[in-house]
Amino acid sequence: MMDFMKFSYLWIVLYIKELNIFVLMASVSQFYFDSNATATGNPRVLVSMYWAHVTHTGSIALGSFIHTVLILTVYPLMKYADSLADSTNPGARAMGICLKCALKCVEELVEYLNKVAYAYMAITGNKYCSSAWNGFLLNIKHICQFYLTIQLAEGFIKLGVFMIVLSNLAIFTGLHIYAFNDMDYAALPDLTGEVYNAA
Repeated sequence: MMDFMKFSYLWIVLYIKELNIFVLMASVSQFYFDSNATATGNPRVLVSMYWAHVTHTGSIALGSFIHTVLILTVYPLMKYADSLADSTNPGARAMGICLKCALKCVEELVEYLNKVAYAYMAITGNKYCSSAWNGFLLNIKHICQFYLTIQLAEGFIKLGVFMIVLSNLAIFTGLHIYAFNDMDYAALPDLTGEVYNAA
């Protein structure tokens, strides 16, 4: 009974998380396809919430169920792989590292397919399995463009994080030098080293 409750709790948590992901994807897709050269589109979040809670409830529940089963199968195996990787036997250590790598690969593949399925479902309105398959085929067909776009987006995210850290450092330093008068200029090189290590 306790195992069933743990499974149900994990499934509900993942369902709510993936429900939010779907609402976001559906809102963004409506905004994108409603926009044109003369007008900006409308995200229609309430329509997206209706789709998530009424139209695609079963599909999202199936995706979160697959994710739950994967987590409950992968994590015990991951603990076993960790114990193998910490072994003193070189063969067992190599086997543990390879097992950890394979399990992480399977986990990330299923998470990626879930995101692709939800994105394709938000755009076309198809069911989960057909959306996962068609989204996967679409990604394989345009793999170079998607890879370039993902790398560009990650670069912008890293630039944004760096600028936030830099602006926080500037505000902190300005407050302590000019407002509180409790910071000496000799501490500035230490702070910039910390920012460089954090970024």
